[in-house]
Amino acid sequence: MPIEFKEGVVTVTGEDIMKVASALRTQLRLRILHLVNSEGKIDMDQLAKKLGKSKANISNHVQKLEEARLVKVEYAPGKRGIRKYCLSNVREVRIILPKGVNEWF
Repeated sequence: MPIEFKEGVVTVTGEDIMKVASALRTQLRLRILHLVNSEGKIDMDQLAKKLGKSKANISNHVQKLEEARLVKVEYAPGKRGIRKYCLSNVREVRIILPKGVNEWF
């Protein structure tokens, strides 16, 4: 299995290495992960305010993290419509490199 989750540790191998590495390539996404991990569950409005960015920008970056399975997104009723929350149980990412160069291609 290329991505394995166990007790907050994500182990990534194979083709999923590129997906996870790409998701972690920006400082903003790393800051999002840090906030989500420290807060446990945070709504997109709070995340945008704490990072000083627009909700649209944060939503785009969260989507990239979600595609790499580093965060989860949940929806819940709010005062005016639906609220989008970001959660993570990932505290550590481990990337296991293949033994030979032929395994990459």
